[in-house]
Amino acid sequence: MAGHITLNNEFSVPIFNIDLEDFQRHQPALVEHFLSLRENDKGTNRTNQGGWHSPDTLFKSEHPSVQWLVRTIFQAGVQSVKQARLLPPGYDIVMSGCWVNINESGDWNSPHNHLPDEWSGACYIDVNSKTAAAVKSDRDGDIIFFNPLPLSVQYQRGATLIARPANGKMFLFPGYLLHMVAPHFDDKPRISVAFNFKLKPVA
Repeated sequence: MAGHITLNNEFSVPIFNIDLEDFQRHQPALVEHFLSLRENDKGTNRTNQGGWHSPDTLFKSEHPSVQWLVRTIFQAGVQSVKQARLLPPGYDIVMSGCWVNINESGDWNSPHNHLPDEWSGACYIDVNSKTAAAVKSDRDGDIIFFNPLPLSVQYQRGATLIARPANGKMFLFPGYLLHMVAPHFDDKPRISVAFNFKLKPVA
């Protein structure tokens, strides 16, 4: 289940910031498994500029720690959407896709959204802590959200919101929200998991 959850209504768009409980216990196994997946699969190219993008069927994995991660992501996402009263009556939430992103130095993800899926997000497995002096950019690997209704500065509605990833943290946001991932410059691979949720009418 989710640990501490905060909700920030940026641009009048809900963006959930969720800390996953018990993450540290599973992190080493997740890192090892995801790096081995990259060794055995050439991956695909979506928004990744460089980097490795796995098939979007990670939620079907039988690896114990991956099963824990997928289950925790789903439970935390459903809990957040329901508590915020953002689930329309007569609908359930299903996970429609889940995949691994591994970025090496210089890799990034171009601006994109996740339509037609209603909710999307990212969970951070092994990312730069930003504490090393060798980091070349203060925005290294940050996720950048684009305001769907940018206005002048006097209205206090900036064009972007920059969110800083951390290990065990998960962001959940509407699938229509345009976003990108800033270039990663550290020599250590940056590992994250992205996912999509769809709304399904209750039978």
